[in-house]
This record gives sequence, structure tokens and C-alpha cells, in this order.
Amino acid sequence: MRDQRFDCLKLLSMFGIVTIHGIYRSGILEQCDRFSLEWFAISVIYTFFFAMTNVFVLTSAHFMHNKSIRMDKVWNIVLLTTGYSCLIYILLVCIGSVDFSIITFVSCMLSVFTNQYWFIGAYLILYLLTPYINKLLAQLTEQELRKLCFVLFFTMSIIPTFLIFLPVSTLFDADAGKGIIWFVSMYCISFYIKQYATVWIEKVKCWKVWMFLVGNVCALVFSRIVLFYVSNFLGMAGDGETRLYFDSSCFVFAISVSIYILTLKRKPIHLGKNNAWIGSLAGTTLGIYLIHEQPQLKTILWDFVLQCKNSIGSIPAVFLSIVIVYLGSMLIEIVRQKVIKKVRK
Repeated sequence: MRDQRFDCLKLLSMFGIVTIHGIYRSGILEQCDRFSLEWFAISVIYTFFFAMTNVFVLTSAHFMHNKSIRMDKVWNIVLLTTGYSCLIYILLVCIGSVDFSIITFVSCMLSVFTNQYWFIGAYLILYLLTPYINKLLAQLTEQELRKLCFVLFFTMSIIPTFLIFLPVSTLFDADAGKGIIWFVSMYCISFYIKQYATVWIEKVKCWKVWMFLVGNVCALVFSRIVLFYVSNFLGMAGDGETRLYFDSSCFVFAISVSIYILTLKRKPIHLGKNNAWIGSLAGTTLGIYLIHEQPQLKTILWDFVLQCKNSIGSIPAVFLSIVIVYLGSMLIEIVRQKVIKKVRK
């Protein structure tokens, strides 16, 4: 029976992804009085949720360690991605929101391969590689696997984080965490945690994990403050203050792993087939991502329909917009699933 702790975590992860997109689109952090109470509150929320892409990958990896490839799942993801990208674009053209372009339409048709949705491309490659990665990792001893995880973490996270201003960091940046190299690195670390770190996780106190999580959130917020002043001192007008905000940053990854471990420490949730509504909602997360991140729609959605940028100074309005986008996208995906189910019957 599926452990729905991780379904809850997938829902939280996708809400976090929508939240950071909403905060970024609204520009509310830039408009708040710097270092005011509101600025610190939004910065903490943004920093915490910034780790949710990694959390989503770690959660997905948790279910891949002992599974084989299902090609029907691959084709379903490809068809769903292409379908949403094309249908939303055609709808926007029909209502006059965007002008038709054959190049844009072809790009939508090939959305999985044209990096319209970078996450989908990286996720599919990881999924196809998992049987081979699993066989490789299963042959390693615990000590060998621990060393491998350390090497991956050191080269793909530690070095890019602390040498980000030097040219050498580009050798190890793993596309700043937005690519298959970082996804494979996280998969290997997730494999080690699940196979060998469960005893340690059971023994470690929750408050220590929370302190570690909070410490890394504070470190990232503090780095933003320090880099803002350094940037101004160098005459860069504050540019670069978010240089440590990237998916493979060691601080971001530490937050991700902390959230993953806190989930593992909770008791498993098994609601049974008749009450598996959490699992059903978790099944909408991919659709939520595809809808709200559709290239032509996202600008119209945040900037014009929800007037997110006109809500500056109204923090509740920005977060209401985030909730509307999240729940609206979820509802659309639920309707799509029900329609497909009826058609197949």
C-alpha cells in the first residue's frame, strides 16, 4: 500500500514551486522596504520554498529505487506535456491573447525536447536511466556508496556554492541544478539515505533536523543581505544578491534533505483504497506544473489576469493569486483526468 506521506510532500512541493514563481513574478520582494519585517517574512518563505524542486525530485526518487521502467508512463508524460502546451497555446490564439506563429506552435509540439519545460526533460531522462543506476548502486558497498555521494555533493554542490564568483565553478555547476547531472546526483544520495541511513534517521531528534533546516534558511537570507551590500560597494547596484539561490547550492540542498528526512521520521500514512484522496490529489502535481508554467500562459496569467504586479504593497493579494493559480490548475487537471477516464470506459 502506497505511503501517502510522500504524496503529501509532493503536494507541498508543487505548492512551493508555484509560490516562488508567484513571488518572483510579482516583484514584491524588490518593492518591499528592504530589511523591513515584511521583507524578512517573504524572504524566509521564498527561501524555504526555493528548495521544493529538489524535494520533488527526492520524493519521486524514493519510489524509483526498486521499480522498472514503464514505457506507458513515459509516453503519458510526453503526451500530457505536448497536449497542455499546444492546447493552451491554441486557446490563447483563439481568444486573441497571443498572435499565431508557426515557430511557436512547432516549439509547443516539441515542448519536451525544446526545453520549454526543463524539468520534464531532465525528469524523463532520469526515469529512463533509473534501472541502470539502480543496478550500479546495488553493486556498491555502503562505504563505496557513501564516498560516491560525498564526491557528487562536493563537486556538484559545495564547489559551485563557494566558488560561484570564480571561473572554475562553471566546471562543476551542473547547470545550476536545472539538468540531468544534478538530478542523478540527488537520486544517488536519495538511494543512500533510503538504503543505509534509516537507522540514523530514526535516532536523530526532530528538533536537530529543524534547527539544521532553519539554520540553512537563515544562512541563505543572510547571504542575500551580505551580497547586496558587497554588490553596492562594487558599484553593481545590488545585482547578484541572489547568487547562492540555485537548486544545486549546498544551502538549498541542505534544506531539501532536511524536509525529506523530517518526512521519513513521520509515521507512514496508509488510508486504504477507499480513502486514497491524497494520492489522487498528488496525481495532479504534474498537471499543475505544466499548466502554470506554459510559456505563453504564465506571463498573461500572473501579469494581466491576476494583475500580480499591480498588487505591490498588498502581500495578501499576491499570496491569494498564488493559491488561485495552484487550486485552479489542480481543478483543471482533475477535470482532465475524469474526462479521460470516462472516454476510456
